[in-house]
Amino acid sequence: MSLESKIPVAFDFEGPLANPAIDFAWMTFNDLVSSATKEKFSKERIEEFDLYDDIRWEYERSSQGHSTGTTPLICDYVAVIDGVTDQQLIAFARRKVELNKGVEGLVRNLMASGPFYIVTNSHPALSLVTAEQHSIPLKDVFTHGRQIHGGRVERIQTSLEKEVAARSPLSALAQYNKDELRLFLDKYLAACAEILREMQGNTPYIKNAIDKHDALFNLLSHPLGEEMAHQLLNEEAITGGHNKTRILRRIAPDGNVVFIGDSIVDADAIEFARYGFSVNCTNNHALVSSKLNIVTDDMGGLQPILEDIQNGRFALEGAKTRYSGLQVFTPQDIKDSLDSVKGANKEMKSALKKAYTK
Repeated sequence: MSLESKIPVAFDFEGPLANPAIDFAWMTFNDLVSSATKEKFSKERIEEFDLYDDIRWEYERSSQGHSTGTTPLICDYVAVIDGVTDQQLIAFARRKVELNKGVEGLVRNLMASGPFYIVTNSHPALSLVTAEQHSIPLKDVFTHGRQIHGGRVERIQTSLEKEVAARSPLSALAQYNKDELRLFLDKYLAACAEILREMQGNTPYIKNAIDKHDALFNLLSHPLGEEMAHQLLNEEAITGGHNKTRILRRIAPDGNVVFIGDSIVDADAIEFARYGFSVNCTNNHALVSSKLNIVTDDMGGLQPILEDIQNGRFALEGAKTRYSGLQVFTPQDIKDSLDSVKGANKEMKSALKKAYTK
């Protein structure tokens, strides 16, 4: 099989490649944002927003009206307000990133054998630092920010620092008035909390709450209002939910692609990909969408599956025997016993997190 005919392989970054204890958005909030800013934008407010984001995605999933995965962007805005810079995030990523066991060899083999991509909702600093360290072309790494939808980055920059700055919401917003951004974010989080209450109560006023949410962007001065609408309202800076599917469709319009993820943000991409797999996954939506679920502490063990896909030998029938070095669950397993499958994934994910935090 020629390189051109190889099936593209794409991975989410946090979880499948980086240790699942690494949540870069929350790590940025916890470690880099000042106590004074956290008094205004507390962890509890952002956690409430995170719940809103997931529930609204569930509410609008069939119409693709909302793409879950917005919380990292909200953490970016809090960081901008606090004066955190992309240079700080790059240095932070270099200190904090830890890849899962077997990832380095797996990535090396994948890059040698065919098209390999990272499609992540992380801030660009996290995955681009890893890409630079492992000679992954930056153009093959899709992150949140200004790059994802043919947006506003016309070419790959000459250095990691310039590429991060070109994509990052922090760099895009640093020039604007922080007080105006602070006031907007306060009102925005309150509007999202109101939508959450209406959705949880299944009231007839959900549309009214969404309209009030959308109208907030008209109150911002130009061009900040245009930038925020581009990033947040139009979701052009969010690589989550069905927006990951948009990226995969650019890579493989017919869906003949491998995608491996582990969370609710990956569910739509897993569903779209012909070989949409979850690994160490504890989210119901992503599990139910999976063509195969894999539980492992060594990502190098995925290599036989990926080789079989490239050589036309992959089949769900007999997968448990063929891949006996891994714990695998088929769609039928997931359908018959979702809770036990989820439990096996949760146990492995917890063990990996515990090993990282020692």
